[in-house]
Amino acid sequence: MQTPSDFTPGQRWSSLTEPELGLGLVEVVDGRQVVVSFPAREVIRRYEMSEAPLSRARLSEGQVAKDVHGRTLRVESVDDEDGLLVYRGEGRELREADLDPRLDVATPENRLRSGDVDDHPLFDLRREALDIQNHMLASPARGFLGGRIRLFDHQLSIARDVCDRHRVRVLLADEVGLGKTIEALLILNRMLLTGRIERVLVMAPPALVHQWLAEAYLKFGLLFRVIGTDSLDSGLVAPEDDAVAAQLAGSRLCLCPLGEDAAALETEDFDLLIVDEAHHLVPDSPALAQVERLARSIDHVVLLSATPDRDGEEAHFGRLALLDPGRFHDFDAYQREVAHYAELADTAERLQRGEVLTDDDRRRLAERLTAADVEDLVARCDEDSEDPEDHGARRELLRRLLDLHGLGRVMFRNVRARIPGFPERVPVPAIIEEDGIDAATVDALRAEFAADMEPGSAPAKVRAKADPRTVWLRGFLAAHPDQRVLALCSTKDKVEAFADALETKSAKVARFHEQMSSIERDRQAAWFLAADGPQLLISSAIGAEGRNFQVARHLVLLDLPATPDRLEQLIGRVDRIGQGDEVFLYAPVVAGTPQARLLRWYESLGIFHGPWHGAPAIEREFGEAVLETAALPGDAGEEAMDALIERGRGRNAEIVEQLESGRDRLLELTSFDLDAARRLAQAIARSQDDLRLQNFMLLAFERAGLHLERTGHRSWGLIAGEDYTRPFPGFVGQEMGVTFDRDLGMEHPERTLLTFDSQMVRDTVDNLLSHETGNACIAKLPSDGQPGVWLEAIFVAEPTVARDLRADRFFPPTPIRVVVDAQGDEVTLDPDEAHDRLVACDPALLEHQSIRALLGPLQEQARELAESRGPAVAEAAREEMLRELEPAVARLEDLARVHESATSAEELEAAREELRALDAGLLEVRVRLDALRVILVMPGG
Repeated sequence: MQTPSDFTPGQRWSSLTEPELGLGLVEVVDGRQVVVSFPAREVIRRYEMSEAPLSRARLSEGQVAKDVHGRTLRVESVDDEDGLLVYRGEGRELREADLDPRLDVATPENRLRSGDVDDHPLFDLRREALDIQNHMLASPARGFLGGRIRLFDHQLSIARDVCDRHRVRVLLADEVGLGKTIEALLILNRMLLTGRIERVLVMAPPALVHQWLAEAYLKFGLLFRVIGTDSLDSGLVAPEDDAVAAQLAGSRLCLCPLGEDAAALETEDFDLLIVDEAHHLVPDSPALAQVERLARSIDHVVLLSATPDRDGEEAHFGRLALLDPGRFHDFDAYQREVAHYAELADTAERLQRGEVLTDDDRRRLAERLTAADVEDLVARCDEDSEDPEDHGARRELLRRLLDLHGLGRVMFRNVRARIPGFPERVPVPAIIEEDGIDAATVDALRAEFAADMEPGSAPAKVRAKADPRTVWLRGFLAAHPDQRVLALCSTKDKVEAFADALETKSAKVARFHEQMSSIERDRQAAWFLAADGPQLLISSAIGAEGRNFQVARHLVLLDLPATPDRLEQLIGRVDRIGQGDEVFLYAPVVAGTPQARLLRWYESLGIFHGPWHGAPAIEREFGEAVLETAALPGDAGEEAMDALIERGRGRNAEIVEQLESGRDRLLELTSFDLDAARRLAQAIARSQDDLRLQNFMLLAFERAGLHLERTGHRSWGLIAGEDYTRPFPGFVGQEMGVTFDRDLGMEHPERTLLTFDSQMVRDTVDNLLSHETGNACIAKLPSDGQPGVWLEAIFVAEPTVARDLRADRFFPPTPIRVVVDAQGDEVTLDPDEAHDRLVACDPALLEHQSIRALLGPLQEQARELAESRGPAVAEAAREEMLRELEPAVARLEDLARVHESATSAEELEAAREELRALDAGLLEVRVRLDALRVILVMPGG
C-alpha cells in the first residue's frame, strides 16, 4: 500500500493498468490523493494513494536514459536526492522530471537483476494475453461477439453501418418482429467496447422498462440502473428530483421510463440516448419536448419505432428533426424531396439488378452525383460486360445514390418481405354462429365494442363465464393440450375476467396487464416462457408493445383493436424472425356482431396473411366510417360493410403500390447491405472458431487454482480447488459452467458464454497485463548444441496520440517478440516450441556475474531489433486507417454538398481533423518493453 510519503512532485511513475500512457509526472500531492500527468498522451489522472495502480519508474545502471530534447546517456549511477532520482553517466546528469515521457522505464530488467522472477510458463501466458488483447482491439467484430443472440444479416448490416459513422443519429424503423432492440443493443455494446461512449440513457415506455433490463443483461451482460420516481430503488431521498439525481450519481448505464418528469436527466452528461417506441413522441407532448432538449446536448441518438409515421407525415418529420435539425427544418422542402424518391428507386433497382440504364437514369445520376468520376462509372455500366470492374461500377453508383438521397442516412427500415426466417401466418376461422346465443349476450358484445372503440370511455363489463369466447377458448385449449397460447385483449378488466373464467386447479393461467407492478409482470411473463409454464397467458394491450412471447405459436385475439396498425403490432408478438414455420391466428367473434364486421374489414386488407403497409392513410380515410358501419344493426350494416370493403380494398392497393414505388423502396435498398453483413458474419465466425481464446482462458483458470471438468463440446465446469486463493474475475461461488460455443451458450443460459467480448475475458486479460505477472522469468532449454545464454523479450508497439482519437481500432498495442543469443544475434525459436521444450531452473543462476553482465547489452540489442520493426507496424496501421477513414470523409463531403447544414459541416470538419491527427500521429510509434525471459541453453534432456 502506498502512502503520501511515497509521492513527491517531479517523480516519474508508470501506470500498471494503462502502460500505453507512458511516463507519468507527479504534479500535486493532495491529502490522500495524487495527481499525475501523462504528457505523452495529454492525459491527467487523479488517484487514491492507497489504491493507485502505479509503479515507480526507475532506470538501472547500464540502461539508456533520454531527456525531453532527445539527448541520451547511459546510466552509470542513480542517486536519490530528496525523493527525486538523478541519473549520472558519460560526464552528465539527468533529473527524472526531465526524462522523455515516451521513454520506456520498464520493470522486467530490475526484477531479473533482483532474482524476483515468476514460473517460466507465466511468460507464455502473458505473451498470449498480449496477442488476445491485440486481436480484441483490432477485430472488426469487436462488440458484436458477446451477445447471447442468434445473429441475423440485417441486424449485423445496420449495426456495422451505424457504428462506422462519425456521429450516430438514426431511426431504426424495421417492421415488427425484426429485432430493433437487438440492433440497438449491438450498436450500444460496440460503442461501449470501442471506447466511443461511457454513459448511456435509454428511455422506453414504462411497460418495457424491465424487458429492456432483462434483454440487456441476459443477452449482453449490460447492467442498467432504473431511473425514476417509480423505480425499484427510488426511495432514496426526497423530494423526487433529488431521488432521481441520487440515482443518476455514478450510474453509467441508465434506463428511464419515457415520459418520466425528471429534470435531473437534462443536467447529466450522456454520450448516447436511445428512445424505444419513439412514435410516442407526438407533437406538443412533454415527452417530445424532453427528448428534444436531451437530443440537443447528446452526441449520439438512436430512436426505435416500427410505425414511425403512424401519426402522419408531419409528426414523422418532427422526429427526424430530432436527429438532424439542420437537414429537417423545412417540412415543405422535405415533401418536395420525397416526391422524387419513386424515380430514384427505379434507377436504384435497375443498378442493383444489373439492367440496362435508361437515358433518364443516366440523366438522374449525372444530376444527383457530382463527383468527377461519375461519368466514367456510368459509362462502364454495361449489362453484358464480364469485367468485374464494370460490376463494381454499378455497386459504387448504387452506394452513392442511396447514400446521398432518400432517408438512408438517418433512417433504416427493413421489411420482412426481404428478410428470410419469418413464419407463415395461418389465419384460422373462429366464427361463432349466432344460434343458441341469447340476445343479452349479443347486446353485451355491442356495448363492449362501443366501449372499446371510444377512447377514454369506461370499460364495458364482461360476463366472461357465459361469454361465447370463453367457451370457444376452453374447447381450443382442451383440443391442443401441448400448445402454448397467447390471448390478447384491450383492458385489464377483461384479462382478469377471462382468466378467472378459464383458470382451474389443474390449469393455471398467466396474466399480464398495466395495473400489475413491473416485477409482477416480469414474473408472469417468465412463468409463461418457462418450459413447465402454463398453457395460456392472457394479456391486455400493454403486452403488444415490445414484448416477445415467441414460445407461443397460437395467438387468440379476444377483441379487435380500432386501428389496423395496432392489429399488426398484436400479431407481431408471435410473428417474429426465428419463430418457426407457422404461427396460427384466431379471432373468435360472434357472427352478425360489430366485432365480426370489423374482422371482415381487417381480412379484406390482408393483415392476417402478411405484414400490412397501408397505415396511416387507410386509418385517416376510412377509420371513422369502418367503426360506424360495424356498429350498424341488421342487414343494413352487412351491406354497408360490403360496400366499404370494396372501396377500401382498392384504395389499400393504391397506397401499398405508392409506398413500394417510393420512399420505402429506397429505404429497403439502403437499409440492408448483404455483402457487408456477410463479411462481418465471417469475421464473427472466425473469432468464434479461434481456439486461442479457449486455450488461453483454460490455462488462466488452471493457473488461478480452478479445477476444470469437461461438460460437453467446448464446455467446462470450473470448481474452486485448494490452490484457489485470489479471486478470479467473474468467477462466482464455488463452481460455475462456461462454454466457448455460441449455440450452446444460447441453449444453456446457466453457462457463461466466453468470447473475445466477454467481461470475464476482458478482465482476465486486463488483470494479467496490469500486474507484473510473467514479465520476468528464467528457464532452461535442453539442447544437444553448445551451451549459451539467450534473452527472449516481448516489446509492445503502440501509438502516442491522444486517447480520444481511439487509435487502438487501427493500431492496438502490438507485441513484438525478439530472441537474441549471447552475441546479440537474433535466434529463431518458435513460441509453441519454447512452451513445449523449456523447463524450470533455479532463479539463483541469475546471480552469476557472467549472466548479469549480459543482461544490459542483450536487452539493448533486443530493443534495437524491436524498434527497427516498430515503423513497419505503424505504417501498416496508418494504411488501414486511411483505407477506412478516407472514404468515410469523402462520403461526408458528398453529403455536405447535397444536404448543406450546420450539422453536416460540423461533422465533416470533425472527421477531417480526426483523419489529419491520425495520419500524422500513428507514425509516432512508441516501443516499450513488456517482458523478459532468460533462457539458459544447456546440454542434456
